[in-house]
Amino acid sequence: MSFSHPMALWLGLVAIPVVILYLLPLRLDRQTVATGMFWEQALAAEAGRARWRRWRHKVSLAVQLVLIVAATLAAAGLQIPRPQLVVLVLDNSASMNAQDVPSTRLAAAKELAGRLTEGLHSDDRMAVLTTGGIPAVVSGPSGDAAALRAAIDSIRPTSEPSQMAGALHAAETIPLPSPGFLRRIVVLSDGCFADAAELAAKYGFEMIRFGTPVPNMAITRLTVRRTLAVPRVCEVLIETQNYSDRPADCRLVVARGAEPIDTINVSMPASGRWQQVFRMTTLAGGRLTARLEPSDAYPADNVATVDVPPLWMYHVALEPAPIQWVAADAPAMAGERPDNPLLRALCANPQVKVVDPLAPERPEDAGPSIVIRAFQGGVPEKLPRGPALVIGPSGCDLWHLGEAIADPTVARVAEDSPLLAGVWMLDVYLGGAVRLEMTEAATPRAIPFLWTADGTPLGYAIQRPEGRVVVLAGNLDEGNLAMQAALPIFVANALDWLAGQPVRGAEKPADCVGGISIDLRKAADLGVDWSEITIHRPWPPAWLWPAGLALAILVVEWCLYQRRWMT
Repeated sequence: MSFSHPMALWLGLVAIPVVILYLLPLRLDRQTVATGMFWEQALAAEAGRARWRRWRHKVSLAVQLVLIVAATLAAAGLQIPRPQLVVLVLDNSASMNAQDVPSTRLAAAKELAGRLTEGLHSDDRMAVLTTGGIPAVVSGPSGDAAALRAAIDSIRPTSEPSQMAGALHAAETIPLPSPGFLRRIVVLSDGCFADAAELAAKYGFEMIRFGTPVPNMAITRLTVRRTLAVPRVCEVLIETQNYSDRPADCRLVVARGAEPIDTINVSMPASGRWQQVFRMTTLAGGRLTARLEPSDAYPADNVATVDVPPLWMYHVALEPAPIQWVAADAPAMAGERPDNPLLRALCANPQVKVVDPLAPERPEDAGPSIVIRAFQGGVPEKLPRGPALVIGPSGCDLWHLGEAIADPTVARVAEDSPLLAGVWMLDVYLGGAVRLEMTEAATPRAIPFLWTADGTPLGYAIQRPEGRVVVLAGNLDEGNLAMQAALPIFVANALDWLAGQPVRGAEKPADCVGGISIDLRKAADLGVDWSEITIHRPWPPAWLWPAGLALAILVVEWCLYQRRWMT
């Protein structure tokens, strides 16, 4: 029992003067009149009420006190039971999208939450929180049932795991509307969250459970990346998981866009995994989709998609042009070795086609392409627009040449540089290297990635607005880089970086996009099932009862004394 207006209890002090007035003795004056005999005859019929007259004042006092108490309780806002702050924690995590109940678990939880608002007493308040992903307060404490239902209807499903511990902590920190309120935490969930029993013991919440433990099959991994040896070929890894206590058989349908690629029969042991790696050849890339059939209670993790990166073709305009530029890739195909080490490194890359530097248009190819200029032994005074690879440079608008470097041996490298992914450049001797003094235009954007022992940069990566530039100080004919496997890998990395593409060997495999896999067998055996919940209509406010009693006493007293029902 509590009161919404406890200060009104001071009205009960009115009983003190009432009691005093009733207890004060009344002194009646006796007068002798000539008509006394007539009054004795008139009152003879009232002789039978003499016993009642002895109790008349006491009963009247008691009635007045009851009237005062009832009026005081009504004015103070008597509340039975005590008002509650109901904190409704609605689980909208990924597992609540399971369809083992009509529609989904979340839809059933939202429908029941709307009905719970109808069971609130007039002085109760309700707050609504969600647990999917980051816990959020959807509605603060409110007694407006319509506003609460609108807030509940606005809750959307997520593909994130349940953060129940954080939501329960937030539920405890919501301030009570007044000290007389009781806090009551009600959780609407399927119980598929970690440490359910421990959280129930810590926070003492009431749980209404949705769904039952059911088996689930999921695609847990779908990754793709191009091979280093043959970039046209993509390696695809598919992994599935059986969240069931029994072996499961299903079909895995793989498609690229709207074109089916393969259908695989999958057999998984109880609580087991299945993996397979297959290869496909594509230049243009696209979207790869994997789907498990038939569908189960949680269809969100039965489908996964991944974007296959397109294979870019690099049309490299090499300057000065080799004599046989028209058939620059012919020696490599014939097993011969071009005399130019940079040309030899370019021909070793299947993504490269050497083109005429005087007409570096993009020839017709199956995949996307970009033109990259490569300079060896000299550059124009103003570097052309577009990406450029420069080895053994002369001066230009981006840098000036300084003195020759005494010992151009690589002693330190930028380990986080994508240009050096998979490349061992330490102790490489870059003969003929000179200091590169960056101009004012290039200085803010020039990042060195190779240094000598005394800290002199031997290479720069420049991100200019007109196109990226990679410059390597040193002559391939005077050093030992041309005789090492590091040169073709470095050139391949440089071309990828110049084109703005992920550097092969440095990129991570593309991960799948889809619902997270859920073990629906972990439903906690807590609380009661949602189908067993009965919601009763709230009683009228408790203060109406003492108010009605006070009114009834006033009516009865008026009738007894004013209408002379009793004398």
